[in-house]
Amino acid sequence: MHNYNTGVIGIVLLENLSAPDEGRDAVAMVRKLLDAIGFTERPKVPAKQKQSLEAFIAILREFFYIDTLGGHREFPGQLGEGKICPGNVGLKLVKELRKLTGLSAR
Repeated sequence: MHNYNTGVIGIVLLENLSAPDEGRDAVAMVRKLLDAIGFTERPKVPAKQKQSLEAFIAILREFFYIDTLGGHREFPGQLGEGKICPGNVGLKLVKELRKLTGLSAR
């Protein structure tokens, strides 16, 4: 009988997937102002990026026992420190990927 450790996937997406109303710093204040006057585009996850993430997760799972997929702020202490990663748009993506892959939140 194998004793497998459970694994967590944490994938960094180098883009801003937060909505303008997120955050509590000066950058967030400027983004909120720009959004209020119509100068902000809502971030979107390109279909190719989502497909790539699905494929990447599948490949990782071929080699490692992974049961959890989470966004940065879902782990202890992150929201309390003011972290908004991966942003509301990014967190929506994480939830969609969980449904597609059967991975849990924790």
